Amino acid sequence: MYVFLLILHLANGEVHSLPVSAYNKDCQEAFNQVIQIDEGRNRVTYNGVDVGAYYCKDGNGKWVQ
Repeated sequence: MYVFLLILHLANGEVHSLPVSAYNKDCQEAFNQVIQIDEGRNRVTYNGVDVGAYYCKDGNGKWVQ
């Protein structure tokens, strides 16, 4: 199990850094754990706010793919 930070940039200008755990060191997998998908409106949201961008970093500040 890997633990790393998922950084979300939301459409309202907020930035959230969330610690996540995943069985693979995979940022996409972690992202899919915390977002909500509104297929009818073609939106990806976090706590009701559209997600503009995301990325992950490990505890040493290195990018997680």
